[in-house]
Amino acid sequence: MTASSDLRKGYKVSWKYVNVCWKCRDPIDSSFCLRCSFCGWFICETCGACSGDKTDDGYGCVDMLGFSQEEMNQLREANKRGIDSIKDTALFGRYLDARKKRREDVDAERERVRIEEENLRLEEEKRRHEEETRTERMSKYKEKLDSGVGIYSDGHFGRFMRYRVEGTTTYAYFQLDSGYIQSFAIPDAIDSGRIRFAEDR
Repeated sequence: MTASSDLRKGYKVSWKYVNVCWKCRDPIDSSFCLRCSFCGWFICETCGACSGDKTDDGYGCVDMLGFSQEEMNQLREANKRGIDSIKDTALFGRYLDARKKRREDVDAERERVRIEEENLRLEEEKRRHEEETRTERMSKYKEKLDSGVGIYSDGHFGRFMRYRVEGTTTYAYFQLDSGYIQSFAIPDAIDSGRIRFAEDR
């Protein structure tokens, strides 16, 4: 789609602005581009886009707000006559309402993303804290086991023998007074009470 004369009508500005069109990437320059009377963005001479989303298939603020082709033509005809003429159109109130709702939707989406990112940050912070406390508990338990403190499990007394690491899990092996050798994942088995240090009974 190329810009027709009704897309390029608007008002000029006295200050210098240079950029590229978000839609087609062609130059935007206030020396030859006009500003849209609706949204205030410069209108691209190549494709006719003013404001819009980068994923939007439309060509400007009116398309973006969901008006019909006939309504868009009416607004653009008013745009050619200037801002006062636009305000006289019956559609202008709808345009303002639609623009307000879109801004509210954008703000709501930004807030949703902010809350989601904050929740992810808190979850990561919680995970790191739990990992740190788990590491601290593991160090404390291993210090006790290495010192020769016995344990009790289901009424049986046991002595620590050795460790075995499998992935991220550490197992401690014990010789029980029943004659069996049994392994427990630590610190989980101690945290849950499956095994207890003899000095804590």
